[in-house]
Amino acid sequence: MSPILNRRYPTWLVPVLFVVVMTVFYPVVDRFELDEDEGINLMKARMVAEGYRLYSEIWSDQPPLLTHLLAAAMVAFGPSVETGRFTVLAFAALLVGSIFHLGRMVGGTGTGAVALVLLLVFTGFVPLSIATMIGLPAIALAVAALVAQEAWHRTGRRIWLVLSGLLLALSTMTKLFTLYLLPVFVFGAAFGPRHRDRRWAPIIFLGAFAGVSLVLGLAWFGTDTWGQLTEAHMRAQGLEAFREIHPLHGFQFEIGLLGLGAIGSVLLLREGRWFALYPALWAGAGLVILLNHAPVWPHQRLLVTVPAALLAAVPVVRSFETFRLGRLDRGLIPAVLVVGLLGYGVGQGTPRLRTFFLGGDRGTQDRRILEKTTATIAEIAGPGGWVVTDRPMFVFRAGGLVPPPMAVVSSKRLRTGLLNGGLMMAAAREFDARVIYLDRFEWPDINAPFFEEFDHPGAGRLMIRREEEP
Repeated sequence: MSPILNRRYPTWLVPVLFVVVMTVFYPVVDRFELDEDEGINLMKARMVAEGYRLYSEIWSDQPPLLTHLLAAAMVAFGPSVETGRFTVLAFAALLVGSIFHLGRMVGGTGTGAVALVLLLVFTGFVPLSIATMIGLPAIALAVAALVAQEAWHRTGRRIWLVLSGLLLALSTMTKLFTLYLLPVFVFGAAFGPRHRDRRWAPIIFLGAFAGVSLVLGLAWFGTDTWGQLTEAHMRAQGLEAFREIHPLHGFQFEIGLLGLGAIGSVLLLREGRWFALYPALWAGAGLVILLNHAPVWPHQRLLVTVPAALLAAVPVVRSFETFRLGRLDRGLIPAVLVVGLLGYGVGQGTPRLRTFFLGGDRGTQDRRILEKTTATIAEIAGPGGWVVTDRPMFVFRAGGLVPPPMAVVSSKRLRTGLLNGGLMMAAAREFDARVIYLDRFEWPDINAPFFEEFDHPGAGRLMIRREEEP
């Protein structure tokens, strides 16, 4: 590896550079909406900041941590789209720094740098790194937990084991899909290098995990919480509409990375590098779970591709060394295989990055139309006015609020029957909504007499309650 990559740089420098690059070269504040879930998450956070409670008042099918962190950020910096995106960018920076650190522990600075490049190019990480969505922050906290676990194995200091359990608990309090990592961490604590704590290590880890979970659960959970967190996801597994989306959809772009990760895990385990079991079990168990899950979204694929990027860096670095040192007689075929997988991954990942950095807003709507609709909602509803919508980003930007039971209007909630036009009409009447803006879904079960209460100011699905017409 080159002398530049063999130098030891401070780990904090890497996430700082990542934030600078993303802020300068990608217009964080320019895109109207990166995903429909952005509006949902921002609106939930605004309502929490306004004093409404999750689950008892605000319907939500996700754990509460990120919503409360976003609400706190809005209180401190103002309720804006940029506040949400920079909050998620901070989590992305945490993940970047953690992957670099773990790669450096596995094979030096060069391995850490290559792991980082693979993460940025081969996966869907970059688009998700500034979108106000829940998946990436949860994964970032889980990777940070692995950094703490590695520090405990290396030093034997119990504080790192406690911190690992704490961070993994925070991860599951952000999104429950990282809960499957709990057995992986417990297994590593029980059967890793033999410290003086070997009998107590799993108990210490589980105690920290359970303690944080209990404290946050008592603070934020209510009697209806568990049903909201699980019912929609459980019902979705039996829906044919979601089953039609093949679990491997999207992974075709990351086959090269997964192949390199498998090679990396074999190389490390053959050398007795037991720590490779963590990312190997993480990625392997995640892939098995996702193959039996419907649907599989881009943020869920990160459960597999993030640890795979860490493992994949090992064969890439070693193949580079094979060519650089001219050891073709001993490692030509494996090196060629690695280069082939690497080339496939670059070919698949580069166009996606180019589309992300150069593409426009989500969908085909002109930015001026989006801003005009937002301005109309702001003018009619007024600050803090109630608006019923299936695109809450418009209402959030307009300074309005949605009825708390309608905070989450998602495809999953609709298709599982947990939301329908009747509930939408009831919310509009209960909260005396001045404006209705329905743009994302069809609502055939909203009856015609209800629509007669509103005027249609023009093309589209923006409706203004007749008696409030200016």
